[in-house]
Amino acid sequence: AIVWRQEADGSWSAVSEPGFGSEFSTNNAVTDLFVFDGQLYACTAWSSSSGQLWRSPDGSTWEAVDEHGLGDPTNSNISYMTEYGGMLYVGTGNDQGFQIWRSPSGDPLSWTNVLTEGMGITDTSVTSFAEFNGMLYAAVENYRTDSQNGVASIFRSVDGETWEAVVTDGFGQPGNWSTGGM
Repeated sequence: AIVWRQEADGSWSAVSEPGFGSEFSTNNAVTDLFVFDGQLYACTAWSSSSGQLWRSPDGSTWEAVDEHGLGDPTNSNISYMTEYGGMLYVGTGNDQGFQIWRSPSGDPLSWTNVLTEGMGITDTSVTSFAEFNGMLYAAVENYRTDSQNGVASIFRSVDGETWEAVVTDGFGQPGNWSTGGM
């Protein structure tokens, strides 16, 4: 995983080392970039190691926020980020079910898990967040289409801490397993 930046002359340059130079990183993708509290955050995913979260004050000097799936090494990806209620939220994916974490500062060791084990739906990953009518929504895909729970889901929260299922049946279509963005 490498972050690239387009220069003023139109050329592109790498602004991170492969895997952010981490000895723990074999992650194949930077899945999202997000600005929060003056820092650029990058999350990584899709490999045999845990997803990671990095940040930069200037877009080229990177610091590890977490290199081990936010304390859960089964989080194979940290997939998407957003801000809601003054907090930074990240979604993860793993075989036991997606997780949602939040932090008031984005600093290492400041993260709280506000939804764990996918509310009972396994093999899932958060693919996007959206705020609508004062609530935070999370789109969740099931990346194991042969499982009994292999359908797309939507969850929402009015306070960012308590979550409820809005859609758990792929919108009535059993083949709808991937959600993408909202």
